[in-house]
Amino acid sequence: MIARPSFRALRSGWVSALALGLGLGLPLAGIAAEPPDEVPGLSEESLRKFRRLYDPDIPVAFRADETAGVARSGARGALAPNESRGGNWWSGFAAHPAGQGLQSSVNVMAEYGGSLVVAGDFRRAGGDIAHRVAMWDGASWTPLGLGMNFRVFALEEHGGKLIAGGAFTLADLSTANFVAAWDGNSWEPLGHGPGGPVYALQEYEGVLYAGGDFQSFLATWDGTAWIPDSTPPNGIVATLAVADSLNYGSTLLAGGVMVRWGNQGDNSGSFIFRLSRSSGRWIRLNRGANNWVNTMHVVNSDTVYVGGNFSAVRNGSPFISARRVVGYTYPIGDPPARYFALGDETGNGVNDAVLAITDFGGNIVVGGQFDTATNSGGGAIVANRIATWDGTLWSALGTGVSGGLYAPHVRALQTFGTDLYAGGWFTSAGGADSRHIARWIDIPAPAPPVGVREGVAGGPDLAVTVAPNPFAWETRISFASPMLARVTLSVHDVQGRRVRTLLEAEGVEGVRTASWDGRDEEGRRLSSGVYFVRLERDGVPVSRRVVLTR
Repeated sequence: MIARPSFRALRSGWVSALALGLGLGLPLAGIAAEPPDEVPGLSEESLRKFRRLYDPDIPVAFRADETAGVARSGARGALAPNESRGGNWWSGFAAHPAGQGLQSSVNVMAEYGGSLVVAGDFRRAGGDIAHRVAMWDGASWTPLGLGMNFRVFALEEHGGKLIAGGAFTLADLSTANFVAAWDGNSWEPLGHGPGGPVYALQEYEGVLYAGGDFQSFLATWDGTAWIPDSTPPNGIVATLAVADSLNYGSTLLAGGVMVRWGNQGDNSGSFIFRLSRSSGRWIRLNRGANNWVNTMHVVNSDTVYVGGNFSAVRNGSPFISARRVVGYTYPIGDPPARYFALGDETGNGVNDAVLAITDFGGNIVVGGQFDTATNSGGGAIVANRIATWDGTLWSALGTGVSGGLYAPHVRALQTFGTDLYAGGWFTSAGGADSRHIARWIDIPAPAPPVGVREGVAGGPDLAVTVAPNPFAWETRISFASPMLARVTLSVHDVQGRRVRTLLEAEGVEGVRTASWDGRDEEGRRLSSGVYFVRLERDGVPVSRRVVLTR
């Protein structure tokens, strides 16, 4: 029998909640039989933390600095002066028509049909009825049909429809066991469901994959039925992602509460695997992490950021420190595929679980249960449940989020329009009322070093674009010169020192493009961090910030 973590309290919570549903008696068939209460290599405390993400009614594990049901009042440990990016938390969720946000927690967000879809455990959005799923257009909320009768944990677009997965058994008052599809007008079931709650959905090569707490932990939808994985892992699949340029070719990634998959993995660390296209087998990603993985985010198709409850990862032996968040890349040639910490041995990562990751404004943004992030040298900054990494330093987003009946956390991050949205369990952002959803706006780029002036000093004709950004192996820089001019295009480090000249020519006119491979003038690979691309035309400079991730 497959060993898997017990969800005794979770299941009992579902029974009571599902029995109530939307005021109807609901079928409970399909909820998996109670499994053994262990996962090799994980403590009960770590498992309990994971379970609470999917059923907050499970009692919190007591710690010296925390009381059950009471949010932590402040960050733990000695702190360096707080460092925050420019910008602010929007106060509009405290006013009509946005109401006060959402009535209860947000688990997932996704952009669909030009709007932001938000789903979780709430039953009202902006003061109006919206059962577990609602659409935000930037100014007001709209429910999606009659919604679901219980929690939603996953959203994914497939076949032109929005697919939702969770612990629900009804959608639009019709039977829909754990998965349903929205066609723009109503919800419809996808077969009989995979057999238990769905925590992750991902389309890969035209096929819809579902991960969660059911017998095989991973299943695929063939258009008529759910097909269980033929060699399932030994624990829950909590997150799925696709990376197209990891030198494996396109690959499907899976993370969760599992240390083995088929003949892959061991008790010393796994929790993250990739699907081999050549063999069809699941292979652990290097030697994996030392604790559960809950979220992944792919940047530029070639770098994967992974978050969870781990404190270390292994490329080989021994483990390297990577506190709750790590990057992974597979370059062409040297160096080999590897994990890299967001920081160094004297400071990296955050002090509690990471539950969401995205990229925004050239930075990596992480959300979770933490309240500090540690930079090189060991200096910890206050970062209440949300922080940004620019390739060199961690920074806070204002005073972050706080409050709530349970210990506050950020569970979902999504860019929409020009802003960043955070969802989870909290009641304020930046000190303002912002229930379970918050919006961060107006992030200007940091001031460039002396001698590298950032902006559009020469007018719009000097505008410079850099994409992809961040990048791991190559980025392309484009600019337009409407008349003949002497042009110099160069790359500078944060001290303003020139590290590479990309173009130096007379009589340049029209649109020009250059590429930078992250190397200096001598062809040496530069370290990860922030750099500035500087364009100078007839002595008039303009620059753009670029982040190199290795």
